[in-house]
Amino acid sequence: MKYVSTAFILIALLLSVSCSRSDGTYAGKADIDLTAMSSTMAYSMVVDMDSNPIPYIGKTVKMTGRFATTAVQETGKRYFGCIIMDATACCGQTIEFELGGKHSFPEDYPDPGTDVTVIGVFNTYEEHGYTYCTLRNAELVAKTV
Repeated sequence: MKYVSTAFILIALLLSVSCSRSDGTYAGKADIDLTAMSSTMAYSMVVDMDSNPIPYIGKTVKMTGRFATTAVQETGKRYFGCIIMDATACCGQTIEFELGGKHSFPEDYPDPGTDVTVIGVFNTYEEHGYTYCTLRNAELVAKTV
């Protein structure tokens, strides 16, 4: 069963490959375009990214989901994320993102709970002994209603 799910994910990766950014802007191009996948496949890919991040590092990822934000009171640091729901909308997996350039919250961000499309370069970082996934130098490419 494990081999079947691994093969399924590898096939999905191959089918979702397009071209990567060329001139410093994404212009809608992504190595992994979750927006072109079914909700089940997109959710499965995000779960795999979170549990097995190394193959995805450096890939440009595009996703659509719910915008979420939280701030850590002790540090004052604010985090931004895109929540990808499964097909039944009972489970969600979040990928954090960091917009490129200078941005202010809340002025330059959508309202929490708004559907957004985000594109950025997948990476990981360590904080408080845990590894987290993020899209660096991200762009909000579309806000949908």
